[in-house]
Amino acid sequence: MLSSGKDEPDRALSLTEGGLFGAVVLGVSISLDELAIGFSAGLLRLPLVPLVVAIAVQALAVTLLGVHLGSRVGERWRESAERVAGAALIALGSTLLILRVT
Repeated sequence: MLSSGKDEPDRALSLTEGGLFGAVVLGVSISLDELAIGFSAGLLRLPLVPLVVAIAVQALAVTLLGVHLGSRVGERWRESAERVAGAALIALGSTLLILRVT
């Protein structure tokens, strides 16, 4: 996210031309987030139905917000938004790591 190159359309095209193998690899990479959430929820013994509802509501709200903002911002801000998102994820991960260690 922080370092984007000019070959991004080529990378996206190669994913779409990957066929079934590409779809499976993409699905597995996306599912790692869900695996981490499920593992954490299991360790914390969180109730399943409220957890699923909370995740679904949050995902829907953030997706709708992203679609709305994305349609307004347009292509000219895309690269800057990717860099800001990458920096935000690094900051969030660092904060969680520091809070966990201390």
